[in-house]
Formats: sequence, C-alpha cells, structure tokens
Amino acid sequence: MGAVDTETKRYLKDSRRFADAFNGYFFDGRQVVRPENLQELDATELVSNAGRKHMKSLQKYRDVLKLYAAKEEKDGRGAYIILGVEAQTNVHYAMPVRAMLYDAMQYSAQIQRRAQELREVKALKGRGEFLSGFQKGDRLCPVLTLVVSFSPEEWDGPLALRDMMDVSSKEFLPFLPDYRLNLLSPAQLEEKDFDKFVTGLGSVLKFVKHSDDDNFDWLLQDRRFESIDMESAQLIQTVTGTKFEFEEEGEAVNMCKAWENVCKKWEISMKESYNSGNSDGLQKGIYSTVLNVAKNLHLSPEEALAASGVKKKDWGPYLGRLQKALGKA
Repeated sequence: MGAVDTETKRYLKDSRRFADAFNGYFFDGRQVVRPENLQELDATELVSNAGRKHMKSLQKYRDVLKLYAAKEEKDGRGAYIILGVEAQTNVHYAMPVRAMLYDAMQYSAQIQRRAQELREVKALKGRGEFLSGFQKGDRLCPVLTLVVSFSPEEWDGPLALRDMMDVSSKEFLPFLPDYRLNLLSPAQLEEKDFDKFVTGLGSVLKFVKHSDDDNFDWLLQDRRFESIDMESAQLIQTVTGTKFEFEEEGEAVNMCKAWENVCKKWEISMKESYNSGNSDGLQKGIYSTVLNVAKNLHLSPEEALAASGVKKKDWGPYLGRLQKALGKA
C-alpha cells in the first residue's frame, strides 16, 4: 500500500470527515449522519463457505467501515446501517464488482453470525431454518458503500454492474440484476457542491479538482483556503504532490499564504510551483526551481541542488543541464 493510499484512508477514518462525505454526497449537506452516532467496525471481511468436506474462506479488507446507530426523530426507534468508504486515487475499472463484493460479504457475515447464535441456543426449527441459519422474521442490517476519488481526472470507469456486461441479447437486460456505484469524484462536482461539505474534505476535493489548472485564482479568491485544518492541508500535499511553505496559525493553515510564500521564495510562477511536485512535471519543476536558486543565491549547481533538498543520488537528471545553463561545465 502506497503512502497516498494510506493517508487517504487515515484521513477518511476520522468520524467527522466520514460523516461529511456521506452527508455531502447523499443528502446535499444536510447533517443526517452525525459523527457521534458512528461506531468503528472491523474493516476485515471474512466469509467462510462451509461444506461437508471442505471449507473455503474469502478475506477482503475495506478501507473504512462504521456502524451508524441513532434514534429516529419521528418514532424514537433505533436506526442502524453499516457505512463503508473506499478511497481511490486512480480509476478502478472493476469498481462496481469490487464494491458489490464488499457489501455481499458483509451481508453473508451477518447471516453467519446469526446462524451461530441460533445454533448455540438450538433455536433453528424446520428444514428451511436449518439450511439457511436464518429465521423467517430475521432481518439484515443495510450496507451502503461510498467510493471517494482523490484524482482530478474524470472517472471514465463503469458506474454500475450493467455497464460492465456484454449483453448481446437485449431481451435479457431487464432481468439482469444491477449494482449502482456511489461515487464521490471531484471532477464531477460543480463549484456550488463544495459548499455541501462542512469539514476540510470540501477544500481537499476542490483543490484536487483544480490542481491541473493553469490559473490559480480559484485558490487565492476562495476564503475557505485561508483557514483549513493541518491534516487537510497535509493531505492536499500528499495527494497532489504540491509543495507549500506553511505558516501555522494555531491548528489552522492559510493555504493562500503558503503557496505565495513558495513562489516568492523561489521567484517562480504558481504553475511552476505546482509542477515541482506533480509527477508528470516533476523533473521540469525541480530543474526550474534549482536553476532559480543557483542564479539568485550565486550557488554552484551542486550547492543549489543540495540547498533545494534534492538528494545526491537523484542529481543525475539535473546536474549536466544545470552546469550547461550556468556555464560551469
């Protein structure tokens, strides 16, 4: 598991952001899912297919899994639903099947636990109950999965199980079961949609959406970036590769000042600042930064590379070009 995957999962594990993702996507920002009503669940799904001669087990790891448990305001009855989040930094072209499998395994695990409870107290009666391990009046706890993308690219993968099927005879299509993917993707969000989020998640998603833009007015003119929590600012760096010079103001960070500080320090444009951390423009951005450092501080290529934080083992792509540009070959 890469650093980006690890950090996105850790970020969404926070109950405030977890609830914010569901409220922003499903309920247009209405605070239906409240953090205090969420309980952490084991994200490991283990289901056994037991037979008389063999037993096979299937194990999968969800990113984040929580139980929503709250009383309904109308009748005071308990409301329970299992909520799962899958964080993606790239398009997964089989995501409907993957998400459907997670949900199915959770339902199967519920049935297995119920069957074990009933067998322990010898409450199963009749062939139907013995075969299923489930009683007629038993009910499953609903499972809802939300996929959160941290890529600025349009999600061009399937959004439903049927999108993945090759059905030559359309007569069968109405009878084939479907599974619809719930996808929260920055590229699909309109500007007004970011206001549906009450935590730093909205800022993260907006930054990701516009991270490839040439014009950065969207950052400098949006007041939300003047004060966001440190964890959100750090995740933006991790996901987009953008480098900042943070000035901490308590627990908040002014992203606008942080970006301006980088540009002023190295006398480079914002686009060059972004490119210095973006994987596609990494070498170009680092070269531009180091060249400016060498010129402005009157350093040798080697001194400028070291001052810019480039490890000596990574000097290869830059040293010759810098020596030529500075006339110090």
